[in-house]
Amino acid sequence: MGPSLDHILILLPYETLNSLPSSLTDNFTISPGGAHSDGLTENKLIIFRDGSYIELIAFTPFADESGGRSTHWWADFEGVNSRLGGVSGIQYEKPRAGARIRPDGQKVEWFVTFPKIGGESGISQRGVLPFFCHDVTDRRLRVPLDEENVTHPCGALGVEGFNVFVGEKEADR
Repeated sequence: MGPSLDHILILLPYETLNSLPSSLTDNFTISPGGAHSDGLTENKLIIFRDGSYIELIAFTPFADESGGRSTHWWADFEGVNSRLGGVSGIQYEKPRAGARIRPDGQKVEWFVTFPKIGGESGISQRGVLPFFCHDVTDRRLRVPLDEENVTHPCGALGVEGFNVFVGEKEADR
């Protein structure tokens, strides 16, 4: 079996993550995610019956207070975008460990493989190309498919597809 959609990330302000709008809470079951091991981000999940999910993620106040937000892999997104023009030869980095602690205290671990360009010294393409997630702990701990987590008031069962819109200048790349 080849790669499949694991999840979609949506970056939110911390205040929004902790007080989600009714357009989400009235239509979807929101499952607690937890704090990531670096202390810089927290998340909540919208889990679907097909096993895919939407990760609602936010930088924590600690990330701003500690300056950690500037070292996070999303921090240089604009800089990365501006340097990508005309580059080819996409490659992926070696897997990196990730983890979070669920609200119930359970540690969940995985590895992620991020895209890069230009060989070993390449500029990261995180936030531009897909990344791959490899579970260390049982995936059901990261994505609990219990009936109460996958039943949504709107009736959603999964992600059938999504559209990616790019500017005319980026279309060829």
